[in-house]
Amino acid sequence: MVLSTGEVCSLYRHILRTGRRIVKRKAPYKYLFLDITRNMFRDPQLKYDSLWFKNTLSMLQRAEEYRGMEHRVVKNILHTAWSRQFKYKQRSTIGASKLLESNLHSRFYNDFDLTVRMLCHSMKVYLPDKAQHYTRTFHKRS
Repeated sequence: MVLSTGEVCSLYRHILRTGRRIVKRKAPYKYLFLDITRNMFRDPQLKYDSLWFKNTLSMLQRAEEYRGMEHRVVKNILHTAWSRQFKYKQRSTIGASKLLESNLHSRFYNDFDLTVRMLCHSMKVYLPDKAQHYTRTFHKRS
């Protein structure tokens, strides 16, 4: 069932609210969760299916309530997003080792994205399964 724009906006807000409670409003992780969620909803290939959104929201609510498998999945996705955005840029060195390190990182992230993609399809949930979901969006301050 395809959702209307108002329903998608409401689900977006529910997912953001639940995500902030999962990370307990800690500064780096709440912004990472916001960036990932924003980039996922901006993806033109995202199909707005009500079952998938319902499953995603219930998984995030279980991750918030219990320290089980769902919480570990969300935590690992956020740690990987942080390392993609910040850690790798700080650790890159000069010379031939930079090329080797870059190749290893891209292979690791490709494997991670594939694993998350298979988890998405088996659980019918929306999780960040593409490299473009992890890009940083800069927040304007007014």
